[in-house]
Amino acid sequence: MKKRGIWLMSLLLGTCLTMNGTGSPVGWASVNALGVPGTVGGGMGKTVRVNSLEELAAYAGAEDPYVIIVEGNFEGAGMIRVTSNKTIIGAGAGAVLDRVGLEASRSENIIIRNLTIKRAGPDALALRTCHHVWIDHCDLSESSDGLLDLTLGSDFATVSWTRFHDHNKVSLANSGTAHFEDYGKENTTYHHNWFYDAVQRNPRVGYGKGHVFNNYYSGITSYCVGYHTQASMRVENNYFYRSAEPLHQMYTDVPTAANFAESWASGNIFDQTTGNEQGTGHSFDPALYYDYGFAMEPAAGIPQRIKDYSGPQPGLEDDIFPLPGNGALNVAAQPLCWTRTGKEKHWNVYIGTEPGKMSLYKVYDNKLASVLLRPGTRYFWRVEAVTDNGIVKSDLWQFRTADALAAQPCPVDKESRAMRFAVASRQQMGQKALTWAPACQAVGYRVYLARHKKLTKDDLLATTAETSYVPRWLDACQDYYWRVDALLPDGKVLKGRRWMFRTGLPALLPGRNETEHLQLEGNAFVDLKDAHKFAASGGKYVVGEVGPGLWCGAWQGPEALCTLKIAYYDENDGRCSYVLYVNRQEVGRWTAAADDESLKEYILPQVALKPGDEIRLEFATQRGELGKTDYIDIQINN
Repeated sequence: MKKRGIWLMSLLLGTCLTMNGTGSPVGWASVNALGVPGTVGGGMGKTVRVNSLEELAAYAGAEDPYVIIVEGNFEGAGMIRVTSNKTIIGAGAGAVLDRVGLEASRSENIIIRNLTIKRAGPDALALRTCHHVWIDHCDLSESSDGLLDLTLGSDFATVSWTRFHDHNKVSLANSGTAHFEDYGKENTTYHHNWFYDAVQRNPRVGYGKGHVFNNYYSGITSYCVGYHTQASMRVENNYFYRSAEPLHQMYTDVPTAANFAESWASGNIFDQTTGNEQGTGHSFDPALYYDYGFAMEPAAGIPQRIKDYSGPQPGLEDDIFPLPGNGALNVAAQPLCWTRTGKEKHWNVYIGTEPGKMSLYKVYDNKLASVLLRPGTRYFWRVEAVTDNGIVKSDLWQFRTADALAAQPCPVDKESRAMRFAVASRQQMGQKALTWAPACQAVGYRVYLARHKKLTKDDLLATTAETSYVPRWLDACQDYYWRVDALLPDGKVLKGRRWMFRTGLPALLPGRNETEHLQLEGNAFVDLKDAHKFAASGGKYVVGEVGPGLWCGAWQGPEALCTLKIAYYDENDGRCSYVLYVNRQEVGRWTAAADDESLKEYILPQVALKPGDEIRLEFATQRGELGKTDYIDIQINN
């Protein structure tokens, strides 16, 4: 009766929640990004059935897209390589890989479902520098190192309805604290998984935006959800039972430190748990990136739901997946597509703004391009494959179209201290991109930028098909105005809204200026844990954490020749390079390489400054040397 009640509630709400889970990825794997409109694996390619590890390896490593249905249980040794655009799914009630793992590197659009993988080495599933990955209805246990590792800048992943158990280091969505390639990536959703009889990393997330909802934890001995190093975690409606440390800040409690992470927790149930149950109260909002409310359930019913329907399940190889992804937001001009069954004579497509009032279209390809979608509207849709043996139905999907005009500007409108730099590589700082959400029917954009409000045709910065653009240079302490016009398929131009931001900077005054009070960008953070080593003034300092970073401020003293003294700490861990600029002009360059654990001063005796000049220090760490600076002392020469 309880299960029937859940099903009826889902139907009344117009959701796609089915008895054994959602039939398509929900969360980060559904997001249109990096040239991939949503994760469909090999669903646009051929379907093959494999009966041996040799066949599995051949198709998994092939260049072409494939849906690979694994029939049988196999024992072997080592890892099988998986390339882009692949679906690997166990037939029937699932397939077993014993002592065999799957790995992918620099690949995209991968689905792994309905597999039991145990005793693999080193990992059950290892994905490095991969994006748009969906792991679903698997059973992972007892491997040498990790059960599921998403590392080295992997991104846009969803892990759902999977059992993780009998293991120590369970699942990573990061590569540790010293991997710059994770910066701004590792965005991962974990939902409706069962973590039990395990130790740690359930999961552990660093750098990225992690969303953990409707999971069941039982018998976790070290910690459940771990987070560190600029991660932003959303932990909601999970059920924690007889487990230690439901929420775990990994390395530091200092909010400004590089290894600190934010976390927001709500709707969770803590049943006979020990340790921390509270987040920091801050995190990202997943609803800005994808819709998931239709898939989220109250925590009270999660244990039974997960026990009944997680892990391998019968019939999953018949699922059809949509593009745009289920729950996708800001859908712009694109045809609706879906994966093939390989047996269809034609398709029935149902679409509308209400689940009970949908129009029917009959098509002979897995694409619907004839429907004009209204901007800012939620649509529900599903498809039926009409075959000689009957009808194969998809789940009910949904998406929301983009607004008529470009929206969600970054920098946000009227931002008063907009950052001008973003990390471009290990060696250099790059100009920060202007970004926006797409316009509903746009096929391209015209970007205007100027220091005045009028924004004429002379202020055209670029014409682009992307929803971002990197300007060459933005000066400090200036007001900028910008606008994004949408180019429509019929050649018309839809004029966008005008936005404004200011590149303000903190003041630099004569005398000693603490670097922790300046604007920090890239991998630069305020820290205090080693302040006693070199008697840091104010008890704090700025640390450059793995990769490039900078601090900057605007000179508010008189026009004069000045002596600049920058205090930096030379650790014994390698090298850190520093470059000092006044506006765009380099005025000093040095390297911390003495490895003598001492505070030093780099002195520039004759630097011309005038009011409003930007003073900027860029630094890049090498071999573990952290760029620690304490102050900049500015003395006006007589």
